[in-house]
Amino acid sequence: MALRKRLSVAVTYPAWMLALVLGVALLLGGLAVSGTRRTSADLLDRITDQATERMRQAVLSTLAGPRRIGEMNASSIAIGALDVSTFAALKKLVPQFLIQLRSFPGVSAILVCNERRDTMWVERLEDGRAKVALYEQGAETECYEWMLDAQGRIVGSTPIGSYPYEPKSRPWYITASSAEGGRGWSPLYLWATTADIPVVGCGRSILVLDDNEQGHSAVVDVGFTVEALSRQLQDIGISPNGDVFIIDNNGYLVAIGDGSTLAAKAGKMIPAIHSGNRIIAEAALSITDPDQGYDDVRGFHHASFTLDSGESYQVNSEKVGVSWGPDWTLVTVIPESDLLSGVRVVQDRLIYTGLAVLAIAGFAGLFLARSIANPILELRKTADRIIAGDLDAKFIPRGGREFAELSLDLESLTTAMQERLEMRAALSVAMEVQQHLLPGETPDLDGFDVAALSIFSDETGGDYYDFPSDAESISKESGGTTLVAIGDVTGHGIGAALIMASARSALRTRLSGGGNIGEVLTDVNRILVGDVPNGRFMTLLMMRIDRDGSGYCWGSAGHDPPIQYDPTTDEFMEPDGGGVPLGIIQSETYHEYRSEFGGPGSILFAATDGVWETASPGKELYGKMRLRELLKRHAAESAEAIAKHIVKELNDYRQSERPLDDVTLVVLKRL
Repeated sequence: MALRKRLSVAVTYPAWMLALVLGVALLLGGLAVSGTRRTSADLLDRITDQATERMRQAVLSTLAGPRRIGEMNASSIAIGALDVSTFAALKKLVPQFLIQLRSFPGVSAILVCNERRDTMWVERLEDGRAKVALYEQGAETECYEWMLDAQGRIVGSTPIGSYPYEPKSRPWYITASSAEGGRGWSPLYLWATTADIPVVGCGRSILVLDDNEQGHSAVVDVGFTVEALSRQLQDIGISPNGDVFIIDNNGYLVAIGDGSTLAAKAGKMIPAIHSGNRIIAEAALSITDPDQGYDDVRGFHHASFTLDSGESYQVNSEKVGVSWGPDWTLVTVIPESDLLSGVRVVQDRLIYTGLAVLAIAGFAGLFLARSIANPILELRKTADRIIAGDLDAKFIPRGGREFAELSLDLESLTTAMQERLEMRAALSVAMEVQQHLLPGETPDLDGFDVAALSIFSDETGGDYYDFPSDAESISKESGGTTLVAIGDVTGHGIGAALIMASARSALRTRLSGGGNIGEVLTDVNRILVGDVPNGRFMTLLMMRIDRDGSGYCWGSAGHDPPIQYDPTTDEFMEPDGGGVPLGIIQSETYHEYRSEFGGPGSILFAATDGVWETASPGKELYGKMRLRELLKRHAAESAEAIAKHIVKELNDYRQSERPLDDVTLVVLKRL
């Protein structure tokens, strides 16, 4: 009886709906009046923060090219893979540098200067052609420039021009010699050239020390021009009428996303506050004025200015903010009309929609009361079937628009769930296949205790190790030795796993053809150059262990050499040698090297860079020094125990059991 006294939902639903709509309308109106300015300001901050961060990520991607090429060339020079000792040796590197230049569109020039200060650099011109500049210390006081053909050969018998040159006075040389750690970004400077109007640019300069680290054997510099970086900024979409630009710590323009404004004129650098673009000049003034602007909680600096036309502009700036990058400031300038146009449209629509809702709320209440229950029940039934495991159950759109949209959203969610489950199943299969490609157990090697493991950062990875048991030809050449291979493909995930599988197949196929380790690496490299896409490569270390345990032969393609520790003498040894990674230079020739084992208890350790490049929460790398201390500390234990100690210490160091990069290691201990 008490239930009958209650009002019908046909009455209560419309009444409550109308009251709710009226209350929400009044509340929104009050908020719109009192909070529009505060909300708009916060929205402007977030939009400009996102725009500046997009530009920062694009700039970091551009800076990564010079850094990667510079480090690769410096490493190759340090290990002797690139010969730069004479002027003649430098000239032979021209085709190789031209290939590197083409592989990185954002790079404009690659330079190397040897210990004698003989200098060579390959430079990309605005029309897409390339030229080489050659300076021989002592023989001439002039630097000569020559045009290059597509294969990196000098065109013609006479240079296109020359000019006086002294490497020690060039900014790249000064930067490499004075920067901490021998690595730094040179300031903006005029590049030496025979052109009528020199270009302005900068680069990543690296000092390569000689063996005793008292002097330098070479300086490597990889740079780009102001014009080249500006062209890349033009591809960053900020807003229809927004601008982006970069300034250095001296206030000079480094690059501008506006194709009609110059960052350098007649070979001279332009201070941002003197730019011919009024918007850029005003923006530069606003961020340098201590009385203007503020820093938000996300670390971005905000300022604003208004032109005589009455248009107001929001200015957002951020530092490049990486330890290896230059001291640049990234700036975005966006007119408020671009930022608020969408907000004003939304506000107008809300007002009109609110009025329409108020007008029809009374008439819609009865319909809603009758139609709201059934769609909810149907959604609940379908949801129960899905919870029970029936992922084929379908949400059928019924009722009002909101219920129909909710049904479609839930249907999309179910579909996404099915796709995710299928993807996880596919990744599980891929992981299972890749795990089967790795050895199931370590070989039974007389006189040695062997342990190996591989931990992927994703379901699949690019690390690889193997103990090829069917390498009859290469093993028989040394009376039945044991082969060990360990490699690392750039990146991780499915792409790296596919390259790893291809390299494993090529290696195992080639091993049956005989030859030493250097010949095997040379042939495998020729295969991978055609299979590996640009920007990808694989490092590989191969070792052939003598059956009597007296020593081992080895060869490396860009991989760190093995670490050997002899507890009887308490000495560590890392042999020198090796070539560039596989899949980069088709004509690369690799060599086999010979090293001797220490006494009983000696440890031979090989790993991928995921071991020593493990980073702490503070971004400090684990490093090889800590690794050596661990090997020394646990040298008396078994190979498997040493491997477990390494994994545990890496997990403790990064404070996580999931590595950011694949970790693979092989431990051989002489009994």
